[in-house]
Amino acid sequence: MAEEINEHTADKKIKLIIFDLDYTLYNPEAKVIYDGVHDILKFCKEKDIAMAIASCNGYAKEIIKDLNLHHYFFAIETHTKYPWCKNQMLLDIMQDYKNKFGDLSFRNVLFYDDLMEHTIKASALSINTHRVDCRTGIQASEVHKYICE
Repeated sequence: MAEEINEHTADKKIKLIIFDLDYTLYNPEAKVIYDGVHDILKFCKEKDIAMAIASCNGYAKEIIKDLNLHHYFFAIETHTKYPWCKNQMLLDIMQDYKNKFGDLSFRNVLFYDDLMEHTIKASALSINTHRVDCRTGIQASEVHKYICE
């Protein structure tokens, strides 16, 4: 019985976190990352969780590089490939993950975005989602509750 529980729990382990950029990790008005973002990314990296960006900001790659965060992310998808189609970005990132790291199911993915419409659509794919408050950006507690369960 314990083996079944462990296998079931392992199936739900978060292997990939996909972040939106603007108003989730980065405040585009102030042109800075939100407080705590470095610690969150470092925490996820220490837990061997792959991370990616799915952003409607066409400058996302440049912003991530300018902020010296590029080493945290294995993939960055932007609207230049799929204008305003966040779900397609998520699916492409998941395929990139499978190609680079191996097996992945929707329940192994966690997606953070400040826009409700994006989190609702991602939830329809059975991806774990969390809506971020755009005033504060992502908070460590919002990550720890999924990773430390």
